[in-house]
Order: sequence, then structure tokens, then C-alpha cells
Amino acid sequence: MDCPRNVVTRGYTRHRVGLMSQRITLLMLSRMGQGDGGRETWLSNFLDEIARQSRDVTFDIIHQRADTPTLLDVPSRRDIVASIRQIDRRWLWCPVSVELLIRLAFSGGWIEPGARIAGIGGLAEAIAVMLLTPFRGRKRRMMWLRTIYTREKSAQLPGPTRRMALALETFVLHRFGLVLANGEDTAAFYRGLDIPVEVVPNAIPLAKWSMSPPPETAPLRVGFIGRLTEVKGIFAFLEAVEYCQQDWPGAFRFHIAGDGPARAAVDMLATRAPMTVHGQLDNLATRNVVADVDVCVALTLSSADLGGGGISNALLEQMAAQRIIVAWDNDIFLQVLDGRSAYLVPQGDARTLADTLFHIANHRNEALEKATNARSLAQDFSIEAHVDRFFSIIGNHEDWCR
Repeated sequence: MDCPRNVVTRGYTRHRVGLMSQRITLLMLSRMGQGDGGRETWLSNFLDEIARQSRDVTFDIIHQRADTPTLLDVPSRRDIVASIRQIDRRWLWCPVSVELLIRLAFSGGWIEPGARIAGIGGLAEAIAVMLLTPFRGRKRRMMWLRTIYTREKSAQLPGPTRRMALALETFVLHRFGLVLANGEDTAAFYRGLDIPVEVVPNAIPLAKWSMSPPPETAPLRVGFIGRLTEVKGIFAFLEAVEYCQQDWPGAFRFHIAGDGPARAAVDMLATRAPMTVHGQLDNLATRNVVADVDVCVALTLSSADLGGGGISNALLEQMAAQRIIVAWDNDIFLQVLDGRSAYLVPQGDARTLADTLFHIANHRNEALEKATNARSLAQDFSIEAHVDRFFSIIGNHEDWCR
């Protein structure tokens, strides 16, 4: 069939699609860059493991147009990708998700009748799936939630708007036949809205993140890896850096990998603190940063207005790499960490965060024992088990197996 003007199609020929093969459309409003974020890292690992297991499944993928190579251009992933359709981005004056939804609304006719389609992300992807399947009923729609939308967007959504967004999200998700979440915190939030949710916890390729524990050297090397936004705790981290500089100059070396709205504040502090700012990195370069630090901080906030989204891939990677973990003691991190595997700090307490880093610098044996325990916990989050659980769930979901 002809492709609409505002969608670019790139087809790959599938070499072993049989009558019994599963075929699933994945929709993610992303440019699919190798280093774009957690969802992209997850999808790379997910597709690689499915290919490694030689599962009889084929994916059609819909995503935002990219001008550079994407994670889907890896030859091994093409074996399980039948087609790629890219949604154009032209109206720079328009919010990106709004433009993409408008374009999808006028690009109907190229999702085959009876196709099973899965949105990966949050509210924008859920609406996009609805736009592409307006008259086909709920049973072939799946939503894989990887965030709590109203918390992620809380800074941009004042009270009344947030309530409207939550009402819309609830209405839309009730029209999906299957809803998955990547963590118990995300699932609990949506179950509170009477939406049945099954959990497929985030996971990583453990072998890729196996490395020796950090050597006992000084200064202590501390890493913040993630988006430079309030919800990820960057401002509390910068405040803790200031305390460390004030009280124990020369005792620490800081590394920040990521990009986001707080980049200017990070760059400014880097002019007067021993800090290396790496910017946004792909997964391989991120691994190199993890290898070069002793401590990784996990500071995503959790409250009625912020946080949610499951256990992050980055945290699991750092645990598997035997790095010393310092995390807020909130429901996000208590899903997997405890006092034996990490240093847990009251959420938002930059002073205690700084004091904890100084404690680690002076009690390395204790800290390395916690890192070893964290590595053991990470073994429960293998990408192999993740993929197995996904196919088990859809295999038990009758509408998806037909």
C-alpha cells in the first residue's frame, strides 16, 4: 500500500516469516538514537536478546524521523525487523509530540487489519496507538508503560492541566487489551486508577556489565549518570558537590554523563569544582564512564508530583558493574536496594549525601562489600529473563496469541 506523505518507509525483507510467526508493531515516539536515553538502551537490549534466542517473531517499527543512523541500523537487528516507518518532524514551532500525533492522525491506512500494536513509553504513545487503531477494539492494543506521565511532566503541567492529563490517560489506557509496566512503582500507580497492569521489570545484558570492583585509590571518583533534570536529582547532587568542595577539598573527583535542562548549571559548577562533564553518551561510552568511577548516585525523586518509571537500566548496569551505590531511600530504589547493598539517603538531603560520600572515602572495605551485594542482586534482572517473561505474558493473553 502507498505510504502517506508525512511518513517515510524503509522496508527490510524478513528471511524466515512463516504462517505461525508472531508479528507485532512497536510504536515509540523517539529518534532511536543509540545514546538517546533509557528507552532506547532498553530496546537495543530487547531486540538483541530476541535475535539471540532466535524467537519466531517479526517487528514493524514506527518512530520519529532520524537524520542519522539509529539503533535499528545494526545488521543483526534487521533480521527481526520487517519494516521501519518514520514520522516526519517539520513544524519546529509545534511541540514535537503534538506534531507527531497530528501526522499520525492523517496517516491512517497503513496498519494492517488485525495487526497487534504496542506503544512503548507513556501517554503520547498510547494516544498514537489509538489514532492508528480507532475502530479495531481493544484486544490487539498493548501499552508498555515506561514512565508515569503526569509525574514526568509535572514541571510543565500545572494542577488543573495535570488532572485533565491524568483523566485522559486513564480513559485511554482502559481501552488497551494489555498494559505492561517496567517496575512495581509504575504498576502500583496505574493499578490505583483501576487499570490492570502486569510487570516486566527492566533488565540488562549482565555479561556486558561485568567488571572488576573499583580499586581503593584517592580521590574518590563519584559519577552521576542520567538526564540533567530535577526529577533525576541533579540539583541535589550539585548541592552535595558544593558541600564536598567546601568541607573536604581535594577528596573527590566528580563525573557527570547526560544532558538536559540543567546542563548550564552543571557547566557553571564545573568551572570551579573537580568535575568532568561528558555530555550525552551512547551505551558503550557510558560503560567506560562507569568503569572509571568508584561510586554511582541514583537520585530520581519520588513523590505525588515526581518520579516513577521502574528500576532504571542505568542503576542495574552500575550494580552489575560492582560500583558503590548511593541512592535516595524512596519507593523507586527500595524495589531492589537495601542497606546491605547500597547507602540509602533521605530523599533530597544534599547535606547527608555529601556526608555519605565522605564516609565512603574513609570506609572503602565496607562500601565495597555493599557493592558486591548489589552485584548479586543485579543477577535477578537479566535480559534473558526479561524477554522470557514478556513472551510468557503475551502467550497467556488469548487475544495476543491468536
